Amino acid sequence: MHLTRMFLLASLAVLAATAAPAAETNLSASTSANKLKIGIMKFEVDPDLKPGLGTSLYNILVDQVANSAVFTVVDWEQMEKVQKLVAQAQPNVSPDDARKMAMHQLGIEKVYVGSLAKLGSKYHLSVKVLNLDLTIAASQKTSVATEDDLERAIEELAPALIAGALPRQEGEKYLAELKAQKAASPQTTVAPPSTSGTGSAGSAAKDKPFVNSLGMKFVPVPNNKVLFSVWETRVKDFEAFVEATRRDMGNSMWVVGTDGWKERGGYNWQKPGFRQTPDHPVVGVNWNDAVAFCEWLTRKERKEGKISPNQSYRLPTDEEWSEAVGLHEDPGGLPKDKDRKIGDQYPWGRSWPPPRGAGNYAGNEARTDTWHSGWKTIEGYSDEYPRTAPVGSFEANELGLFDLGGNAWEWCEDWYDGEQKGRVLRGASWDYGDSALLLSSYRLRNSPVIRSAFIGFRCVLVVGGASSG
Repeated sequence: MHLTRMFLLASLAVLAATAAPAAETNLSASTSANKLKIGIMKFEVDPDLKPGLGTSLYNILVDQVANSAVFTVVDWEQMEKVQKLVAQAQPNVSPDDARKMAMHQLGIEKVYVGSLAKLGSKYHLSVKVLNLDLTIAASQKTSVATEDDLERAIEELAPALIAGALPRQEGEKYLAELKAQKAASPQTTVAPPSTSGTGSAGSAAKDKPFVNSLGMKFVPVPNNKVLFSVWETRVKDFEAFVEATRRDMGNSMWVVGTDGWKERGGYNWQKPGFRQTPDHPVVGVNWNDAVAFCEWLTRKERKEGKISPNQSYRLPTDEEWSEAVGLHEDPGGLPKDKDRKIGDQYPWGRSWPPPRGAGNYAGNEARTDTWHSGWKTIEGYSDEYPRTAPVGSFEANELGLFDLGGNAWEWCEDWYDGEQKGRVLRGASWDYGDSALLLSSYRLRNSPVIRSAFIGFRCVLVVGGASSG
């Protein structure tokens, strides 16, 4: 057997053995005794619609299925990885056969495949449950009038989709148990958004931030209809999300060593290769993870009445991030076109090197036993944190925002350029010490599926009707 093919087949076996489940909970002994492993693929969305709509629907369906207590969920990233390896190992197989083989390799018995289209004034949502041979086990369709109705629609379809993936009698029993649970639960009313104690989103100010249900603080930024989190998203914030959604965060990520940055097994957001406390910025999260966090937090706080139905959390756009760091660029255009175009402005000012206490960058302290000997650090600069620092450890900018320079790179909503292969990251991190790469106008580009020990994110709260692209 060719050595390359042997390697690919060995990789398949490793991936299948290490595929981490997204959820393992128990509704009842009857539905969980012989738990199925189920896959959920990305939603296919008409090119004329916002790409983010598919991501939102996918994340909601993952939450609903994971919390149903019936299945062990394998997400699309894991399935896609294995499917690509199958295609490489056996290049003559068809895409359908590659998917079947990937499902078999991962032990998946069913898979959800969804699509979204707009015909006339209506959005048409369809989700199918496919068997291992790709025949249809069940399907659900619905049509809604607005984008805002899609979230409710997928939540309403979820019980029937879950039942449809089970054997008929078990599916009927699941729906009966769910109906009984709803009948036994007292009806509750959602309170209006809070306007006392922690402050309301609409009246937030630098000296009176809006504080959400996780203790995250948000302040306004001029020329924007969003509030910015004063901190990067913390470990404890992300932990609440993972516990609530049981999201599969995998068991490998890019971490640093004396041999450089490499993707290594045994690492994730809980174990990034260095010590983290609940108040450190979460790292090891990809763009999709960050978007899923924002969408979960939106659903959570709308239901709790913490924010209003027209308010939502998301990642900042590239332009919003520039305003937050004090960079006034011409509106419009792609991030690539603005990269390093303003060449004399840093988050701390215009001087080089940065003054003491400017932020968590790669100073002399970064040269630990896992630091590559050939990497650059800032000569004459040192902070006390060789890796990440607890959020808020350094001075805030004039808007009350911390760590817009250093600590962790922050995902933004935008694609870097017209190729739409990499998302934008801003702000640099603890391992950067090159003057050109610490400029406020510098944009890093990375794949939205990359998880790395220097990448985190910051949320914004839409309060004035702004929407993401």
